[in-house]
Amino acid sequence: IIFMHDAILSRECANAAASGDVGRVWEVMKVWLFTFAGSTHSKYATYLLETITSLELESSKPLRDALLRTMLVNLSGRPGAFSPCDIIQEYFNRLLEFIVERKGKEFDHTFIQHIISRNLHCMSRIKLDTRNNVGLARHAGNHSEPHSRPEIRTLLKLYMHHELHSRRIGRYVEERDTDDFTRGQAKLRSGKITKWIKES
Repeated sequence: IIFMHDAILSRECANAAASGDVGRVWEVMKVWLFTFAGSTHSKYATYLLETITSLELESSKPLRDALLRTMLVNLSGRPGAFSPCDIIQEYFNRLLEFIVERKGKEFDHTFIQHIISRNLHCMSRIKLDTRNNVGLARHAGNHSEPHSRPEIRTLLKLYMHHELHSRRIGRYVEERDTDDFTRGQAKLRSGKITKWIKES
C-alpha cells in the first residue's frame, strides 16, 4: 500500500509535468517534502522546505507565478511534451561539455559562448531531424516481449499458487512499518522545522 501511494504520487507528477501543469507538480512537491523528511534523503527535504518557504511565504504573487512557470519547458511545441527545466538544462550542459571536449576549446571561448551555447537546442535537433527527413527515424509500432526467463516464471507460479500477494485469513505482518510520509510529519513536528528556522 505504501508503494502504491508513492507510485501514484510519482505518476501524478510525471503526468502533470508532461502536460505542463505546474500547479499539480507543485502540489506533489509539497507532499514530497514530508516523504523526503521521513526518508534517508534529508537534503531533498531541506531543498523542498527552502523552496516552498521561499515561494509560498517570501515571494510576491507575480514572482511566485513567474518562478513556477519556469519549472517546465516544452521545446518541441507538441502537446504533452513538457519536461522539467532542470533536466533539460542538464542535457544541454552535457551536450556543451561534449562539444567543448571535441573542439578542444574552453567554455569561455568566443565561438562556444556566442554561437554554440545559444544554439544548443537547434544543434541537438539536427541529427534527429535529418534522420526523420530521410526516413531513418526509429519506429516504435510494437511492444517488445516481456522478459521470460524460466526462473522468473517459476517464481511467479509459486507466488500465485501460495497467493503470496493476496490478503488471507490468518496471515499477518508482525510489525507495521511506518511510511516515510508519517515519519516525515513526526520528524518535522519534533523539531526539524525549528532547527531549520534557527539555521536559516
